[in-house]
Amino acid sequence: MIKNFKELFSDTFYYGLSSVIGQLAGLILVPFYTEVLSPEEYGITAIFALTLAFFQPLVSLGLDSALFRYFSMSDSNIEKTSLFSSAVLFKLIYVFC
Repeated sequence: MIKNFKELFSDTFYYGLSSVIGQLAGLILVPFYTEVLSPEEYGITAIFALTLAFFQPLVSLGLDSALFRYFSMSDSNIEKTSLFSSAVLFKLIYVFC
């Protein structure tokens, strides 16, 4: 049981660390952005980032949760492959748009 807690703590630590590193990178880059970009360009960049952050949950529509649910319920390898490839294709289209 202690092994499970150690694994949970380790996974939580690494996932949390990746989030913190991303936020720290954004914080460290603020002086660079304000020096290099004009206020108009910085505003456009901020609006673009805000728009992406707003639409991220709307576009994914719980695709990951749905994929895991139907993937675990399926017994057929063909259906599992179809579900996975459809989800990957949808995510790729979203990323490139």
